[in-house]
Amino acid sequence: MDTSAAVTLVVGLVGVVVGAWLSHRLSVRAQRDAWLREQRYELYVEAVPVLQRARTEALREVPPDTSVVGDLRFLLLRVKVLGSPDAVARVAAVDRLLSNSAPPWYLTSEQREQYRRPLPLGHRTATRGVVDEALAALERDVLGVRAPEAPPVRADE
Repeated sequence: MDTSAAVTLVVGLVGVVVGAWLSHRLSVRAQRDAWLREQRYELYVEAVPVLQRARTEALREVPPDTSVVGDLRFLLLRVKVLGSPDAVARVAAVDRLLSNSAPPWYLTSEQREQYRRPLPLGHRTATRGVVDEALAALERDVLGVRAPEAPPVRADE
């Protein structure tokens, strides 16, 4: 066997090994992408009722229930891991909206009813808008559509 045949054999073996490695990497990446899509869909399915309850609580004159605020915090953690920066900003805005109006944690439910708060003009429309934007951002994550980078949303606007 001469040197050109040996070089051809070595190059062929290296090509087979590199091809197998690339094929494996692509299949692992495809599996990861499929897993991520599935997790984002589950996050969206979980987020819809939580954000709808948050909208309902924010529109009431009674301060929001702490269980809704707690569910929203847990949802925010999951969105930080799986969601886009736009979705994180939108869900954080809903969280700030409810957290700023929440009563102290040590009040009982009877005492909580006494702390009524007047809703400012435009609060209902703004609240609906903030929650709808959060739902739309999560939906874009599920569909894989990337929105243009938007400036961060403030809850007090």
